[in-house]
Amino acid sequence: MNEDYEFQSRYGKVEQRYAKITFDKVAAKANASYEYVAPGHPLLEAVNQKAIDVMGHADAVAVFGDETNVMEGVVWFIESELTDGLGAIADKRIFCVYQNMKGKLQEINPSVIWDIAPADDVMLNESMKRMLNKKREIEEYVVTEIMFPYREEIEAMRTRELEIIYHISFQNSLIRTL
Repeated sequence: MNEDYEFQSRYGKVEQRYAKITFDKVAAKANASYEYVAPGHPLLEAVNQKAIDVMGHADAVAVFGDETNVMEGVVWFIESELTDGLGAIADKRIFCVYQNMKGKLQEINPSVIWDIAPADDVMLNESMKRMLNKKREIEEYVVTEIMFPYREEIEAMRTRELEIIYHISFQNSLIRTL
């Protein structure tokens, strides 16, 4: 991933070695020698990208438990990709949508994965199975409520980048003429 300019400019460089890492924020605060690895960290993002590349985009279901019992429902993780007019990938991101038992949808931070634990002994109840069959509804929500604002964000970012390039080119041109 260190060869990929877009990856490096977004997340930073993946180091060759990490002496001590932790996924626990409290442990990282208590011990300055630990590297806290969380969403957005270059190492985790590189591992995520590798997993996506290897496993493809297959539909899969995993059951997790929320110890606080606050999140009863389905959490959808959606990989989104925007392409530019030339068909090149403009940006990729993972979004997360929480669907409560009443069907209400809400975008949440994908870091929620750190607050829930795998629950091997939990079976999907019939309500959850029905919710998992509502992919079309989730896709419509993602497109209208998440992807349009995401596209505007990327468009604004690219416009800013073009303005910077234009101003630098213009200044260099002025310097050469003087």
